[in-house]
Amino acid sequence: MKKYLLPENKNNYKANLHCHSTFSDGKLTPEQLKEKYMEHGYSIIAFSDHDRFHSHNELTDENFLALNSYEADISENSEPDSHIRRCYHLCCFAKTDGKDYKEIEPRPDYNDKDAINAFIKALNEKGFLVQYNHPNWSLQTAEDLRGIKGLWGTEIFNFSATIDGIDGNQGFMYDILLRDGNRIFCTATDDNHNAYPFDHEQNDSFGGYIVIRADRLDYPTIISALENGDFYSSSGPEIKELYIEDNKVKISCSPARHIRFTTDGRTAKSVNAVGDKFIEYGEFELNGKCAYVRVQVTGTDGTLAHSNAYWLK
Repeated sequence: MKKYLLPENKNNYKANLHCHSTFSDGKLTPEQLKEKYMEHGYSIIAFSDHDRFHSHNELTDENFLALNSYEADISENSEPDSHIRRCYHLCCFAKTDGKDYKEIEPRPDYNDKDAINAFIKALNEKGFLVQYNHPNWSLQTAEDLRGIKGLWGTEIFNFSATIDGIDGNQGFMYDILLRDGNRIFCTATDDNHNAYPFDHEQNDSFGGYIVIRADRLDYPTIISALENGDFYSSSGPEIKELYIEDNKVKISCSPARHIRFTTDGRTAKSVNAVGDKFIEYGEFELNGKCAYVRVQVTGTDGTLAHSNAYWLK
């Protein structure tokens, strides 16, 4: 009997959960972003402009959903040089489309982890899902992450950081958070500001996204899918099926070079294509000792897809 980790028989909705518009330092209006992203197959954008919550319910229709959100900045203000100033950036997603949300201020001191956790707790109590963003761009270390609590998810890929020359792949940081006891999800995002035209090599749109499996495109259904982890993250490859059967984690995907199964320990597996061939299936036998397992797919062009971590105990 199959236990599906990604729901079957659902619709697929492509979403960008980190997006900046003219409401902060982005160059395009929310209306322009909706038009361009829909042209590229997206159904959902979380408009996460800096430090101020805005509702964009007027953009939602039967084919598009605007998630109301904002990005909170907790910076190391004692460091005067912005090029080396560390920060926690948090995308905060409103769980309903209501207009009565308010951003939480004042923000805590960067070096006060207890205050940061209290800040995240207050966001949770006000009805926000909280996502931790781009640790590499934020210049953070493993020590900065340890002890952070109350997160819903973390970015495992940030396209804008990658375009800027900073590695936006954050799988190692995701494992640090998981091994610290955080049962959280992972997302791939654009973090787009659109300083360059869409046909420019440094345009920061359409590079990182999640695919949500859900019955309908409406606010409560999509939020429920996010809360349940009914999605995967990608910068290219497709995860078609992911399930447990006969004590094995099994995945089918678009043509790939590698499929890697990662756990909290050294029990792991890599399934690799040979020569000029590609693979579309992999499996990993569970040994009863792993706390969680997650899967990474490397596509034919080197781009990655990631499942969420699935807790086994």
